[in-house]
Amino acid sequence: MLFSERYGYKKVTQVLQVEELNYETKVGLWNVLTKFYWDKADKDKYWDSSPEMSDLISSLWCDYFKLPIDEIEDLFWDNVHKIIKNFYFSEEAHWYEVYDFIEFIGNCKAFSLYLRSFKKECNKVLERERTAYRFIGNHITSIVNDNEIKEVETALNNNKLKHVSTHLDNALELLSDRKNPDYRNSIKESISAVEGVARLISGNKKAELRPALKELEEKLGVEVHGALREGFIKIYGYTSDGDGIRHALTDSSTVNFEDAKFMLVTCSAFVNYLVSKAQQAEIDLS
Repeated sequence: MLFSERYGYKKVTQVLQVEELNYETKVGLWNVLTKFYWDKADKDKYWDSSPEMSDLISSLWCDYFKLPIDEIEDLFWDNVHKIIKNFYFSEEAHWYEVYDFIEFIGNCKAFSLYLRSFKKECNKVLERERTAYRFIGNHITSIVNDNEIKEVETALNNNKLKHVSTHLDNALELLSDRKNPDYRNSIKESISAVEGVARLISGNKKAELRPALKELEEKLGVEVHGALREGFIKIYGYTSDGDGIRHALTDSSTVNFEDAKFMLVTCSAFVNYLVSKAQQAEIDLS
């Protein structure tokens, strides 16, 4: 990762590509388009040399670009391909317009046999490049919302909890590494951030989550709702008990981006929650 990503100088929205689309992602999606559509055209013939390609390009021209269809009637496929490629890679094409384009093609009836595989391959690229969007059904949909981003950034930017923030920063780095993501260790770092706050609250360097919550409730008079408390203890147990993720190191295939993202967001939110409760109890966490 770049220096700015490793040390937190890029926002979470940039690391996870929330409102942007980098060149590598655009290329990846273009390669999927090429595999499923452009390579099906006859490069030495007109753009409408096959019924499927004729349907696809006609639909693009009339319904997406909203251009006169007679402007391409006498063009060979290579000419049409260049027009589409120049649009796709132009600096004027905003990130959301690229998603519009991909989604439009994913809903065209042309080459219908390929649609499911096309969307699956697009999702592989979107996951590999750590974007905040996926094909879900017929639509490209956000998998990260503003509230989730806010929780992570609030926890990351808490200068009084540098050790805790370091764990979350590591979790984000491991999650968002586009070349070699490490979801398992990202989850470990996320839960380690919760442990860090728990130890600060309890004053016990070896304390885990339950004793820290008990400290808040019994000694300091800070109430944590029973269902909420047990819910977080169970999530904590998912990573920490004998069958948890810290011990089952060999079964990495069961952990994916969605798992690691959920844990990062959830642990960030819980860190912020515990910090807020500790402040109510006038506990010094610095």
